[in-house]
Amino acid sequence: MRERGLTLAEVVIVLVLIGALAAFGFPRLTDAWVRQNVRSARNALAGFYAKGRATAIERGAVARVIVENNRVRIESVNPVTGATVIVGNVEDLHARYGVTISPPLDTCLYDPRGVAREASETVFTITRGTAVQTLRINQLGRVIQ
Repeated sequence: MRERGLTLAEVVIVLVLIGALAAFGFPRLTDAWVRQNVRSARNALAGFYAKGRATAIERGAVARVIVENNRVRIESVNPVTGATVIVGNVEDLHARYGVTISPPLDTCLYDPRGVAREASETVFTITRGTAVQTLRINQLGRVIQ
């Protein structure tokens, strides 16, 4: 009886306990991961609006933030030539975070002072499964948390 080691019964009991803990913990980890992706997509979208406003002020030109089919881009219009240039990268929030943004199409136009030319507040709903976050952009183009 002085031999060292584990019996088969002890190993099986430990494996069953580990399996039970994993079965209870895995769904919670998955839900937390999904909620974090929705939060990250909301923050990324808010960042695009802030960058669009900053671009308009910095360049002294009209800038647009365009949300179309879960993709976000910033366009700037050259005040001299009238040419439109995409500023930064086009971000596909569905591919990166697995989220859906509604409304599927929205454009915010910032004048060279950084003031949006919107008549009303824009509300985005960002969803993935049961996780939902909203983002509000006011008439001046500022993000309301």
